[in-house]
Amino acid sequence: MHSFKDNKGVEWVVEVNMATVKRVKNALGINIADLDNREFMQKLKDDIIFLIDLLYLTCKEQADKRAITDEAFASLIFGDVLEQAVSAFLESYVDFFPAGTRQRLRAAQNLMSPVIEKALAAIDQKLGINQSSTAT
Repeated sequence: MHSFKDNKGVEWVVEVNMATVKRVKNALGINIADLDNREFMQKLKDDIIFLIDLLYLTCKEQADKRAITDEAFASLIFGDVLEQAVSAFLESYVDFFPAGTRQRLRAAQNLMSPVIEKALAAIDQKLGINQSSTAT
């Protein structure tokens, strides 16, 4: 199980399963189980509101038990917590698939990580951000 703590320190378990897939499809009209769904991948990358809605729907059963609305949930997810929540979702998302597919998705993640890090380093350099001085 993958989890993250919101900005109030409350732990949320992120589990992608068929109930999650159905909930997301019904609420957002997107089948996240379809690996060929470019719209889903694009929204993950570009649409932070979609991302928060996706996280909420993934954690909806816990939110319901805690009487937390989607807006209240969204208010708890910002800054570093957003990154941790997305990471927990992506790990759970990969775990959702059968072993063969999971292996290919992890390999793709491993291939992309250095590319993403290099791109972020280039952005930091252009902005004049020194990574060693930003880490606290």
